[in-house]
Amino acid sequence: MNYKITIFFILLSIIWGFSCNNVDKLSKEDYLYTDRLNSGIYFERYRVDSYGIGGDKYSIYLTDSIKFRKFISLYYDNESFEYFETKDTISIVKMKDLGGYNGIKQTQKEIEKYTFQTSKLKSSNVFE
Repeated sequence: MNYKITIFFILLSIIWGFSCNNVDKLSKEDYLYTDRLNSGIYFERYRVDSYGIGGDKYSIYLTDSIKFRKFISLYYDNESFEYFETKDTISIVKMKDLGGYNGIKQTQKEIEKYTFQTSKLKSSNVFE
């Protein structure tokens, strides 16, 4: 009896391991929404994996839809982005939610920051 339980948990762990490792971070099959900046640059968001009760994994891109699409980052349900635009610069800050009350975010921590020059993005001709 003990042997069967051990085999069951080993097989369950193997299946779980394979299902978590085959995430295509560049998948664009499950489009969510787009935000637009003043410079004509867009933030596109896609769901790349779903963990059910454990939350979802998402990807975010910068694009002008014609000349470039730049992969920025993967993120989870408890993370968010703030973005700022100046004359020729886009700054993106990835935040992690540290706590909240009744679904309202109260504390966040900056975990990554990205900075791009708009002119370089538009001339890059890179589609990811």
